[in-house]
Amino acid sequence: MHCRNCTVKRSAFRSEACDQRQKILGERNVDFGDLDDLLSQPYVEDRRWRAPDQYRVIGFAGGRLTTFVVEYREDTIGELI
Repeated sequence: MHCRNCTVKRSAFRSEACDQRQKILGERNVDFGDLDDLLSQPYVEDRRWRAPDQYRVIGFAGGRLTTFVVEYREDTIGELI
């Protein structure tokens, strides 16, 4: 799995950054499949006080309480990605 930045434009720097990111996510046991599971059930979402563009999404995924920090962004035509 590669991060979205690496799929857009692959370079030595981005490849190294992507590999580093995937290593960290693996060490922290982060699985974005859990985010899909969490969002398919009732969950709580609130805005982070210190980072107003970020939201905490808290709910159950894979039978355990899980928290993700998400940031909503728009593409060039204004659709959320």
